[in-house]
Amino acid sequence: MKFAELEKERWQTSSVRRGRGTIIDESARIYHAGNTVIGENSYIGPLVYMRGQIKIGNDCWVGPMAQLNGEFGLEVGNNVGLGNGVIILTSEHDKTKSSGKITLAPLKSGKVVIKSNVIVGCGACIIPGVTIEEGATIGMGAVVTKNVPKNETWVGNPARKIK
Repeated sequence: MKFAELEKERWQTSSVRRGRGTIIDESARIYHAGNTVIGENSYIGPLVYMRGQIKIGNDCWVGPMAQLNGEFGLEVGNNVGLGNGVIILTSEHDKTKSSGKITLAPLKSGKVVIKSNVIVGCGACIIPGVTIEEGATIGMGAVVTKNVPKNETWVGNPARKIK
């Protein structure tokens, strides 16, 4: 197989396992799409980038330009809204264990779990290992560095509970 054919194959959204009624915008990019499962009646918006082991439930919405990096596992429940430009990471370089270049630092990683009925506002960032419990709301631009309990609203950088 030629490189151009491999490149085309690895970005093919047709190999995503998806339920009835799910729409994936033609400009979305899903790296090794066979690792992705999306439930019924969900929507993946324009210019979304996804890679890794990703499972998205039913009736979800992923806004334009969101980046879902699920190399170490990402699970999204049902009826979840991920706003425009949301970034979810399951790995990052550990600067505390680097004596030089950050790009050579080891990765720290952790699965991210977002339970059902959660809203994540535009531009929010969720770091590796975080769980957001059912019914929580994450404000625009929040940086979520800790687990978020059920039905709480978190905002800010770093994100903190406001109600």
